Amino acid sequence: MEPTSPVKAKGGSRRKAASPKPTDKGKTTPVRAHHTRVFSHLFVWSAAAICLIVAFGSLNDRLMVSAATFQYPSLGPPLGNIPVTIWNRLAMSNYQPTAQIEIDGSATVGGGVVAGTYYDASTSQTKVIDLGAGNDGQNVFYGVADYDRMSTGDYLLKLETRSASGDYTTRFAIGRDGNVLARGCAGASFVGITTKGGPTNNGRFPVSAVGSYYAANNKCDNAANGPDFVDSHVCTVQEILQSIKCSQTNDPIRTVEGPNAWINGGPPGYIAYADDCTGWTSSSNARYGRVWNFTDGTNNGNNTTGGTGTMTSCNTGGLPFACCK
Repeated sequence: MEPTSPVKAKGGSRRKAASPKPTDKGKTTPVRAHHTRVFSHLFVWSAAAICLIVAFGSLNDRLMVSAATFQYPSLGPPLGNIPVTIWNRLAMSNYQPTAQIEIDGSATVGGGVVAGTYYDASTSQTKVIDLGAGNDGQNVFYGVADYDRMSTGDYLLKLETRSASGDYTTRFAIGRDGNVLARGCAGASFVGITTKGGPTNNGRFPVSAVGSYYAANNKCDNAANGPDFVDSHVCTVQEILQSIKCSQTNDPIRTVEGPNAWINGGPPGYIAYADDCTGWTSSSNARYGRVWNFTDGTNNGNNTTGGTGTMTSCNTGGLPFACCK
């Protein structure tokens, strides 16, 4: 084989063309640079993958679930509500004791029961919970606790408030045995005295114009007395005292000033027949009914004392009823 002729390069200089090196079998040897780069890349990516696996394993218990990108609902509630938001502290654990669930607005609970209310602009109505008239045993709220695993300090329901200083106060609670704790006032309160009805339509009733406990309550539950009297009833002694205890400046119990008014007391507290005029059936002067005097003697629209309780015979010409709800 003759040698390769020199090649003339630009500028007049000459260089020899590269000659392949002979092998044992007379073949040329391929260049290995490309393979080296491929193996180098594979090594780098393999090392990166191993690092990710190791890092993921060490962070397994510290990962937080990330929420999806927020999308505004395309429809009004409830169809367009965002699904329930669940916050988890342990991302990869089957049991998540610290998971919290938050329901904003309306939500579907169980077999299609809607929890909460919402305003339907298309019908101008407020939608409410529909338990379905054909199904018995459904509940708005329902929960079961293992009584044997509850302590005396556990509650079936507990509502608290927190002050700016961080102090917690229990406002309402139901204990494991069903005992109810209500801080503050609960129950019916005084709304006023009757002003309509009776023989002369002035809200005063002789016992002969009443006839029973049911009829007495109806004297209060009369819209003619005012809207606050609807669904009201004759006050009991306890309700009057509770109204005084829980009253604030402009409550009716502090602003009403009028005559004595009938109230319910139930059985007599002494040997006298003070039995609500025998259940509002007797006009005898030997029978007595309890009354409350709502005036403090000033007639200035400010009952500063809360009034006083007393009794009167049942043959009185007529008194209004004190009403509570």
